[in-house]
Amino acid sequence: MKKIKLFLPLCVSFLIFGSCSKDFLEPEVDQYITDDRIEELLKTDPNAAAKLIDASLRGVYSTLIEWSLNGNSSHDFFGMKSIDLATDLTGEDMVQDVHHHFGFDYNLDNREAGYRRTSLMWALYYKMVSSSNIILDTYFKEEPTSEALKASKAKVVGLRGIAYYYLINLYQQTYKGNEEALGVPLVLSPLDENMPRAKVKEVYAQIIEDLVYSADNGLITSDKTDVDKRVAAAYLAKAYAAMEDWPNVEKYAKIAYDGITLR
Repeated sequence: MKKIKLFLPLCVSFLIFGSCSKDFLEPEVDQYITDDRIEELLKTDPNAAAKLIDASLRGVYSTLIEWSLNGNSSHDFFGMKSIDLATDLTGEDMVQDVHHHFGFDYNLDNREAGYRRTSLMWALYYKMVSSSNIILDTYFKEEPTSEALKASKAKVVGLRGIAYYYLINLYQQTYKGNEEALGVPLVLSPLDENMPRAKVKEVYAQIIEDLVYSADNGLITSDKTDVDKRVAAAYLAKAYAAMEDWPNVEKYAKIAYDGITLR
């Protein structure tokens, strides 16, 4: 038995080191998924196409927790949660010792166009928009007919709707009373460039369109990173609250809390 115990590790070591040739470590990649193959999957195997879309979405989700963006990194930027914290601190309802990385936010000093916080917020949310548009252009040139693909599209447009919700609220006054004011550019295609600023009401119309589709066609998933039906409904309730559309606030708040036990 002792000989067997000694011999097996030696065999394994030879297999491991014998396999680690340059050819093994640097395999030749000669197969890619083509546009024709994607189109075929959309028509013949919606479940496989849905998995490809989810894989693409994982890349978008990863940008929401990045420590750096466009080569700009800082201790007070770690993706979307850092922006949530920064905006909480500008609300004047949190008493803080300002000797920390978010002190400039607390003192309302991170407000000029060229400042790091302002530019990083813009870059993050438009990166979400751009990535969503690429996925939509790749997989959804036509409206899907299968439930699986509708649920996948719901995640993508939901992500874009959330990005625009943040953009319009960060870079313009609130909806009510400012409907005609210029907001942020509406970029809805990978080919859109140098788009003019859209009015606040136009941006909100797109937010509602994206999030209603997401809430109506999305599924409730167990994955906490997903933009699922509940997440879309929660942001819809927020958007409708800014518009003072209280019946829709109630409707989508109930969907957001459906099946959740409040403690």
